[in-house]
Formats: sequence, C-alpha cells, structure tokens
Amino acid sequence: MVDDVSTWQRPVSVPVPTVWRRYEGLLEMPDGKKPKFIIQDLTEDIFEDVLEIMSVNFCKDEVMFGCLKITEDPVSLTELQDLWRKLSKQNAGLVALLDDGSDRPRVAGANMTFVCRKQDKFSPDDFKGKAMKAMARDGMVYICGYVNIFQHYGVKEYLSAFGLIVHPDFRGQGLGTEILKARKDLCKALGLKVTMTFFTTVEGQKSAKKAGMDVLAEIPYEIFKTEDGEEVYPIINPKTAKVMAMRI
Repeated sequence: MVDDVSTWQRPVSVPVPTVWRRYEGLLEMPDGKKPKFIIQDLTEDIFEDVLEIMSVNFCKDEVMFGCLKITEDPVSLTELQDLWRKLSKQNAGLVALLDDGSDRPRVAGANMTFVCRKQDKFSPDDFKGKAMKAMARDGMVYICGYVNIFQHYGVKEYLSAFGLIVHPDFRGQGLGTEILKARKDLCKALGLKVTMTFFTTVEGQKSAKKAGMDVLAEIPYEIFKTEDGEEVYPIINPKTAKVMAMRI
C-alpha cells in the first residue's frame, strides 16, 4: 500500500475543508482565557505544519517509536513522513486549529486518519529503515491484524489512523478526546461505519475510551523480542497496546 495510495476516494459531495467540531478547552491559558479550537479536515496548505509536530512530538511521545529511537534513524523518519504524505492525499486527515481569529491559525493537534480497505496491505518489506520495519512488523501487521476488523464488523472499509498528537502547549484541555470524537462526524459524512486504531500510550487509551471507543484486544509489549531474547519495547506504563474501535 505504501507505493500506492488506497483506492478509496473521498466523495465529491463532502467539501474540503469541512469543519467537524468547535470546542472550548478546559483550562485557562496564560492570558486568562480558555482556548477555543476548530477541528477540521487536514488540508495541503497546513500539512507541513502538522508534519513538523508529528515528526517532533509524536515520534518522541509514541512509546513504540520512542523505544525504536526513530528520531535517531533518518531513513525511518523520512519513510514515516513520506507515508503520512501519501495517506494525506485521501483528504481524510483531521487537524485541530486554535480558533483565535488569526489569518494562519496555529496547529494545536492532529490525527493522521485515513481510510483502510480490505485490499490494502502494509508490509515490513515496504520500508528500509530499521525502526519503520519494526513498526510495520509489530504495529501495522501484528497489532492491527490481531482483530480482523472487516470480519468483526462486516465492513469492507473503515477509518484508521497512524498518529494522534496534541501540541504540548494544549495538553490537559481535553483536545485529544475531542479530535477522536470528530472521527464520528467525519465517518458519518464519508459513509463509513467503523473507526479503529491501536493506541500505545496511557493518554491515548484514556482519550479513546472517553471518546466512546471500545477495547477489542490488548497486546502485551513483552511478547515482542529481539533475536537475543530482549524486549523490543521495555515499556513500564502502559504494559499493553490496545486495539480500540467504535461503530458509527
């Protein structure tokens, strides 16, 4: 699938960008006001801003990529960025923008959502970098394939994602949960019946639960071993990745 963007195409009847949600944060900022956000489609003109946050913050905070040290693996990091670029061509990604009236709103968070179809496949052979090969093997293939979403829900396609991030300046505002809730609005408009992702962090798992997603499976990180028997992901908290989904 990496070489070819999925055969899925966004219906022309759903304009880009569409604003899916407006949201006021939970905490006051230094100016004494609670921030307001717009959650909308990720568009080409702000993609590079999102890519920078994903490359810096997501790659550091996501526990599997953190263990794999992807930020120290330039080949893998470039491959990941290229993957995000290809997936963004579907026009199914989500971005949260600070609603402060500025001409170029600041990116506050993003979810690299995309539509996965039954015929789409990821393979470790798609990548050359060590970190991306490991993530493809353990995350994209093993964890994502642990539950057959197509069979479980009786669908031919669903909304998936490869990366959820809230900028550090806006954490604690409940924005991650709100971005995940926006998936429901997006799915309804696109005619999708299910959304699924595997969540690797405590924060992501909590946000997904609050957004209404159910746990379909928990995969212990300790099962992934090197040839020498060492744990690939020596993670203390959480101890499991969770496959979580929501029927629309």
